[in-house]
Amino acid sequence: MKNTTQRPGGGRRIPRILVIDDEDSLRESIRIILQTSFRVTTVPSVDAAMEELSHGSPDGIIMDLCMPIKDGLQGLREIRPHYPSLPIIMLTGYADSETTRKALDLGANEIMRKPFDLVELISHLSEMTKPTKVQAAQDSVAAI
Repeated sequence: MKNTTQRPGGGRRIPRILVIDDEDSLRESIRIILQTSFRVTTVPSVDAAMEELSHGSPDGIIMDLCMPIKDGLQGLREIRPHYPSLPIIMLTGYADSETTRKALDLGANEIMRKPFDLVELISHLSEMTKPTKVQAAQDSVAAI
């Protein structure tokens, strides 16, 4: 079950997004941009992300490909076995075709190059976190 937050008054559910990036300024920028449509949590590393994920699954992840200690490819290797259907968007400023192929093979849903288009990022997240008809029906029953 996706861990979304219901708005007060029973409004639409707000998808949770986990942002994993070692650059403080980029994490904060993404959080500010997305906060009107998503509930955003940010962490600086794959290890911090795994700790955050132990508290509950978000509806989607945005993860930088190039990070110190554990890069985004290692992040995919660690996250995918536990969350095989969780949508993951990878951000990169350095990816060559080989790295892109590896990321997709490891389960990334989308690769976006930095600087990325904000409208495109929001569009991908909205589509990836859109509730299915079954989830919408379950949410309606649960609200009764």
